[in-house]
Amino acid sequence: MGFFGKLKLNFNHGGVKVEMTAPETVSEMDPGFSVAITITNTGEAPQTVKVVKISLIEDRMQTMNGQATNTTSSSQRQMSVVSDANPFVLQPTEAKQMTLTVPLNMGKFAQEALPDNAFAQGAAKLLGGLQTVMDAADTSNFKHYVEVVADVDGISFDPSRRQEIQVLKPGQIGGSVGKHINISL
Repeated sequence: MGFFGKLKLNFNHGGVKVEMTAPETVSEMDPGFSVAITITNTGEAPQTVKVVKISLIEDRMQTMNGQATNTTSSSQRQMSVVSDANPFVLQPTEAKQMTLTVPLNMGKFAQEALPDNAFAQGAAKLLGGLQTVMDAADTSNFKHYVEVVADVDGISFDPSRRQEIQVLKPGQIGGSVGKHINISL
């Protein structure tokens, strides 16, 4: 394969396409949420997928009021990452489906995953409660995204898919993505 053939292969992700189905809204109180992924080889040659990674990304926008001006800063962080590192080969026109669970509230997620050990369960419950209190106290504006990346062997520009997801704080009721209602008791 010549230089331009390799370049074209990289720009079309080796013919590998990633699709996902994720919920539009989740609650910070949930231990996690499931994402259904379909990876399809639309190319003419077999492709090896080395790792499939899902990230929950938080984009925080904070406005600081100064005497003369208002400034807005933005930062991104990965709230949660989960990977399936079992490599597989996709033949031409073949598709593989999988479902991965993304941890959201680490204390509650750990509580569900831990054995019935009273001390470990208590520690996980305490951590989950602390995370809920800290998250509820933060007044920044947030956007959240779920991103799936398939690491394809020999391809520089790995195929990916990104979708906005609404992460509700305690006391919020969800609407469409980006819209919510605060409820106070």
